[in-house]
Amino acid sequence: MFSPHLAAVMRDPVVLSDGHTYERVAAERWLLRHDTSPMTGSPLVTKALTPNLLVRAMITDWHAGAAFPTQAPSISARARKHGAAQA
Repeated sequence: MFSPHLAAVMRDPVVLSDGHTYERVAAERWLLRHDTSPMTGSPLVTKALTPNLLVRAMITDWHAGAAFPTQAPSISARARKHGAAQA
């Protein structure tokens, strides 16, 4: 959700053909002069920008104050939550 290129939380996240998510403004600026991935340097199959709706929704929720877990629960924590027997 954080754009390292702009040093800010993304406002309009897009996915390039390299599969990585970027801020639209930064991606557009990059693509004006390059045909390669900003992350890997590999050639891009296309210069199409696809909105990353999931990341956009996560950012909207974050701005609204929704809490996100900082790490995934452990297997034992998930087992306790779902009532699995413990060894």
